[in-house]
Amino acid sequence: MNVISKPNIFIISDIQKIFNSTVEDLETIEQDLKSMTYMSSWILKSTYVHIYSIFEATLYQTYYKILLAFPDTIKNIKIDNIGDMVSSHSLMTPLVEMVASTFARGFAYGGINDILNNYNKIVQIGLNTIDDQIKTELEKYKNERNLLVHQGMLLNNLNKDVISKRIKLIKNTLKEINKKFESKYCKYTKQDLIKNSWSYVFEHALPFDSCFILNEDGNSYRVNTDFIDKRVGTLSSSEKMLIVLFLANYNSGVLDYSMRIKDLCMFANLTQHTKNKIGFILELFHKYPALLQ
Repeated sequence: MNVISKPNIFIISDIQKIFNSTVEDLETIEQDLKSMTYMSSWILKSTYVHIYSIFEATLYQTYYKILLAFPDTIKNIKIDNIGDMVSSHSLMTPLVEMVASTFARGFAYGGINDILNNYNKIVQIGLNTIDDQIKTELEKYKNERNLLVHQGMLLNNLNKDVISKRIKLIKNTLKEINKKFESKYCKYTKQDLIKNSWSYVFEHALPFDSCFILNEDGNSYRVNTDFIDKRVGTLSSSEKMLIVLFLANYNSGVLDYSMRIKDLCMFANLTQHTKNKIGFILELFHKYPALLQ
């Protein structure tokens, strides 16, 4: 039988929520602008800076999410002075956070092409197709923002109309990036994560389609306790350990009638393979505690 690979712990809705929240924030600012009859110089300046900061924050948050879920993408980037980077951080600081911080520092010094290219090396959504005119406008906005923040230089023609155009630029750019994400990662749904995770942990001992029943809403599952109760007796003590850990996140009492504590394997007797699966279960439900709800 083929070995089932460990799935990436990721759901596309995580990315969609970030983009949707950002677009909502921009639209709120847009509506507030329309209702304002007067904007002082400091409000104009702070709003102008804030809008571009929203763009950078969205790139960082989505970059970090993908890097965390797909750490193998680190191989796509060159990390200078990796030794210095690691030695300057606590051993508890994940490499992912170091890499993401390095990416974020590029916001201050890199051009928009460099920023988007470095972003795309991790998220891999084909940003090379973004229109050159949009990139030119983003570069112009970035430079103007930097002049305003670091040198206090205010555009002579900064007004509500200019800010509205910048909001439209950022909003449309983020919407286009979001569409690319949806196209690239559309298969990473909640349902698929549950199925792939269960299949990885239990392989062929407990077939997913026999253990879970899709609810009428089409978005959630319920556990087929009748089938599992019948099969529990055929499982090894280590497999029983795994099923207890996994289904405790569904209902802590789901196995009350089919298992006892003494059925479980002592941790010292677990193989490394099983320990790796326990680590996966802990990571899965740490990230998505309500995954089975």
